[in-house]
Amino acid sequence: MKKLLLGILVALCSVSCAQDVFYGFKLGNNISNFGGDDNQGFSSKSGLHISGSYRYLGGSGFGFESGIGYSSFGANAVQDTLSLTVNYLDLQYYLRYDIYYGLNLQTVLEMAFKLGAKQGDTKTAYFEDNIKLTDFRFCLGAGYQFQKGFSVDIIYKVGLGTIFEDPEDDYDFNGNIIQAPQLDIRNKSILVSVGYFFN
Repeated sequence: MKKLLLGILVALCSVSCAQDVFYGFKLGNNISNFGGDDNQGFSSKSGLHISGSYRYLGGSGFGFESGIGYSSFGANAVQDTLSLTVNYLDLQYYLRYDIYYGLNLQTVLEMAFKLGAKQGDTKTAYFEDNIKLTDFRFCLGAGYQFQKGFSVDIIYKVGLGTIFEDPEDDYDFNGNIIQAPQLDIRNKSILVSVGYFFN
C-alpha cells in the first residue's frame, strides 16, 4: 500500500514538474443569447468572462485543460426592463488537440453554478429563485497558442437543459391539478477570449 501511494505521489510530481504543464488566465467577451423552444423576442448581449486554468499538453498532440472562472450569460429584450442576466461560477474541463504549430481544437464539458440573476437593472428575488442553481453545457471551439505564452480562443457554448426551475402545479375550483408549462430556455454563447500561460 505504501509503495502504491509513493508511486502515485511520484507520478503526480512528475506531471506537475513537466515542461508541458502550464498555468494561466483568460479574459474575454461572452456574447450570449437564449436557445430552446421559448426563446422568442430575445437578442444577444455581451458579458464578462474571466478564468484561471491549468493546462497539460501531451507529446502526441492531445492534452487537457481544466479551470474555474466567472461568466455572465443572458439576453436582451425589446424592453430593457425585460432583459435577463445570469452570472455563473464555471468549472471547465477541456480536451485539446494541437493541429499545427499552436493551432488547436477544443471540446469542453462545463458545469456552472449560479451566482446571481437580475431582470433589467433590478435584482428580483422572484426571477432569481426561478433560475436553476446549476447549468450544464457542451462546448466546441478552436484556439491558437503563441510561443510567447499568449493565446486566443473562440468557443461556442450551448446549454444541455432549460435554466428555469420546474414550475409548481396549480389547482382549479374543483381541486383538479393544473400542470404549469415548463419554459424551455437554454443558455448559448460565443466566447472570444485572450489569455496568457506560463510554466
